[in-house]
Amino acid sequence: MNEKRQNNYSNFSKDGFNKKSYYQSQEQKEDPDKVRIVPLGGLGEVGRNMMIIEWKEEAIIVDVGLNFPEEKTPGVDYVIPNISYLQKNKKRILGIILTHGHYDHIGAIPYILDKIGNPPLFGSALTLGITQKRQEEFPLQPKLRLNEIKEGDRIELGSFTVEFFHQNHNVPDGHGVVIETPIGNIINTSDFKFDSSPTNAPPTDFDRLNEIASRGVLLLMSDSTGAES
Repeated sequence: MNEKRQNNYSNFSKDGFNKKSYYQSQEQKEDPDKVRIVPLGGLGEVGRNMMIIEWKEEAIIVDVGLNFPEEKTPGVDYVIPNISYLQKNKKRILGIILTHGHYDHIGAIPYILDKIGNPPLFGSALTLGITQKRQEEFPLQPKLRLNEIKEGDRIELGSFTVEFFHQNHNVPDGHGVVIETPIGNIINTSDFKFDSSPTNAPPTDFDRLNEIASRGVLLLMSDSTGAES
């Protein structure tokens, strides 16, 4: 048996596979100088958008959405992301970025925020307005820590720098984000459409997108319903 296989087999005991031992060994091998990206929802589904981005002991979150039930889930009012990991690591969360005001991106806030330490929220005026209005339905929840941003704003969150750029969508005041990390730039496009004559907001600024691209992109995260058409 070679050394690699022997190390893998060490996670088994007479009682079978030892999950705790295995995952501890995997964590020990993980390179500390890597950015870790954990989607809690929103991939392969419409709704429940929530993404964790981690660097060492720091974490930021993009969106806190819910999903609406389907016909095969009677009696379910909504579905929210599994936040058990965040509950155990709430002290690492530096802030939450809200890209736009649709409930599949902000709808889970009243059910989640107090459980993960009520971190500050960053979003556009309309996005925060929708968020605050909905929060009035939950008077027992802690006061939200709202921070308004505009196109081109840059905020520092620990080792991360987050820059906001306009995205045209069917709800106004939406933004994509450039997340500068110690090892490179991550782009989260948020929901978008390319419309040369939109009625509710300025069109896409392609010169701005080209300028962002010219800085170098380590990872592009693009997930927008219907974007392929």
